[in-house]
Amino acid sequence: MHLSLAAGTALLICLLKTVSAETTELRPDNIKKHISTGTWLIEHFSPYCPHCQNFAPHWKKATDEFNDLAKEYDLYFGTIDCSTQGDLCDEHEVMAYPTLQLWEDGKKVERYTAKTAYEPLVEYIQAKIDMKKSLKAEEEAEEEAEEEEVEEEVEGELVVEGEEDENLIELKDNQEAEDEAEELSEQEQEEEEVVAALALPNPEGISVNMDGTQLKEIASGSTPWFIKFYAPWCGHCKALAPTWTQMATQLQGQVNVGEVDCQALPAVCQEYGVQGFPTLKMLGNGEPVQYLSDRSLASLTQFALSHSGPTVKKVDFNELIQHLAVKDVAIVYLLNEAKGNVPVLIESIANEHAATLPFYASSDEASFKRFGVSPSDLPVLLIAKDNSFQVYGSHDFSNTKMAKEALARWIEQEQYPLVTQLGAHNGQAILKGTQPVVLHLYRTKANSKKFYQMATAKAKSSSDVIFAEMDYSLWKEYAATKFDVELKEASDQVLIYDAPHYKVYKAGLDHQLFSLDHTEAVYEALDHLDQLEGQTVLSPHEKLGVSVTNAFAWMGVHWIFSLVSLSALGAFVYRYLTHHSPKRVSAGILPSFKAVPTTSDYHKD
Repeated sequence: MHLSLAAGTALLICLLKTVSAETTELRPDNIKKHISTGTWLIEHFSPYCPHCQNFAPHWKKATDEFNDLAKEYDLYFGTIDCSTQGDLCDEHEVMAYPTLQLWEDGKKVERYTAKTAYEPLVEYIQAKIDMKKSLKAEEEAEEEAEEEEVEEEVEGELVVEGEEDENLIELKDNQEAEDEAEELSEQEQEEEEVVAALALPNPEGISVNMDGTQLKEIASGSTPWFIKFYAPWCGHCKALAPTWTQMATQLQGQVNVGEVDCQALPAVCQEYGVQGFPTLKMLGNGEPVQYLSDRSLASLTQFALSHSGPTVKKVDFNELIQHLAVKDVAIVYLLNEAKGNVPVLIESIANEHAATLPFYASSDEASFKRFGVSPSDLPVLLIAKDNSFQVYGSHDFSNTKMAKEALARWIEQEQYPLVTQLGAHNGQAILKGTQPVVLHLYRTKANSKKFYQMATAKAKSSSDVIFAEMDYSLWKEYAATKFDVELKEASDQVLIYDAPHYKVYKAGLDHQLFSLDHTEAVYEALDHLDQLEGQTVLSPHEKLGVSVTNAFAWMGVHWIFSLVSLSALGAFVYRYLTHHSPKRVSAGILPSFKAVPTTSDYHKD
């Protein structure tokens, strides 16, 4: 496995070097110069990605074949290595590898969604060239027609000049009628375009100011709206404003965007559970979903798009394969539509994971065959990742608490690929999850291949651990605060983070720091976490909070024992206070006065 992976990576790098003769390697310092004019098909890849390794020879063969013809029609090929140009790939909103995008005169036009194989890629490139051929032919035909029209006008003037005025008037009338018909046709076309635009979400690409009545209509409807609740005096709101405006522009025709001024409408914001500013929520199409990730343009846009359609997308076999080719992880529900639709339970779970996990449903027989499922096995839920899949062991998809908890536990355990890139969208879920995490904290991805090999070997024996990479440039403050780690230039470090117990371990049982070159020490440590010397990541006040939370959680689970114990404790305290309190003189039922004898009374005799 190690040799095959290394060989595959070496082959990919070799192929990419070969391709560079026909394609342009794009970097931040040259990309604007190259793609500002013409049409560019750009491949975003990582040399450590198995899908990229499989796709590399197909990309090379296709670009070699079409290189000369493509240039003739102003079509060019480029590549971006996301392992070294991560910021550029983030700017292009690349979510998976490989991703192919078509750019026209410096602007992104579309994403290639067909299968990452030679034949579909060739068909796609050929279609773009054919379209350019057609446009070029139309332009040439229009130029010829204009030249002929000029010649005809000159000839017509010469002929009509010698005729009667009646013929001249008739010729002018015909021309005016044609001009009016053309103007009317253009006007009708504009009206049709306006009507079509109004039918789309967010037709103007803006964030709409909302009031309480509009929000109620949205919340009870089926059309998603991404809403910002803000206050004009809020500093964080002011910082978000330009990004929010830019996001609304990007989502034109795709997702509705709105905003509510909570200073002007405090009751409305209170009704929708706003407790701080800014609060971002997706309303419509079910229960409200609050956005809790970072406020970058890419993350906001991804969240909005992931909630803009049905949470479970119904697809046929070809569509499913196309989606799986570009997704690291996906949930697939196979069903017989004649016997029912997607259960409410699946829809509910999909809605909770909409920002991180795609859900698909298929009733296509070809989809059944792809995963080795017979119609008698349906319905079946599975998770596809790392060129493989895992089938959920239960067929109980009833909308009950027990069924939902069981499915949620399974997804939590299986939802991550072999190696996960830690980011704002998944960091909180992983670092506050229920599984131990092996972390590769890096400045450069030079050793990512070794970490991938470490994860591959461990996956053969156990799947109850997450392997994740942390980009130090993004997690520097977190690493210093929580892990007490500061990386030197061009260095990296391996850690084990015991998420359930909030502890981080830097060394194994032999007290040697973890290393990518000594994988067995990491595996041994994972099997004996209770014997390692680690440090807590909690501050004193966080420890207190966790202790109180755990205590209440334990009491909730063992409520009978807790009730009996508290009752016994209360009885003990009551008895103690009763028997050890100062004795009081017994008195009658009614208050009375009793004279106290004086000294003179004792000496009267």
